[in-house]
This record gives sequence, structure tokens and C-alpha cells, in this order.
Amino acid sequence: AMAAFVGYCVQSNFVFPWAQTLSGAPHPSPDLSPEQQWDAIPGNAKWQIVAVIGALELWDECGGGGELSHYMRGRQPGKYPTFQGFRDEVHFVLDLYD
Repeated sequence: AMAAFVGYCVQSNFVFPWAQTLSGAPHPSPDLSPEQQWDAIPGNAKWQIVAVIGALELWDECGGGGELSHYMRGRQPGKYPTFQGFRDEVHFVLDLYD
């Protein structure tokens, strides 16, 4: 909920100074409502957002590659698995914390 609130505040008051797409299209105006801004971004950007959130959810459901048990099987709710295995095998990424 806190991330959603911060995201709402940022999208209502700030526009990134660089282009949103490789074709040079700008980001949606902060004068638009959140729903209008969502409709104004390209379809591929929407799918990219959904894919990243889905990958994070899958990482959580799998317990970080089997490192932690599922939260329905004894893991503390809200404890997100580390990305250490991903960091070691693929590339550097920061861990998520509550």
C-alpha cells in the first residue's frame, strides 16, 4: 500500500525528462488521471510492468528457488526471499525488504 501511495504521488507530480519509448514519445502528462495515464502508455510497456510483477510474485511463491518454505507452510508472512542465487549466477540485483 505504501508503494502504491508513493507511486500515485510521483505520477501526479513528476514527469521523467527523457523519452518513454525509442521512437521519442514522451511520458503521459501529470495533468491526466492515473487511469488516463495508464491508457496513454504503450501496450508493450504495460506488458513489461505485468511481467516484472509476475516474475517477482513467482520468485516469492517458489521461496527464492527453494531457499525458503512457502508462506502457507510456516514461513513468516512478508519475509521476501533473497536474490543471492540470482546474484551469483546471473547478475547483480538488490534484495527487496519490507
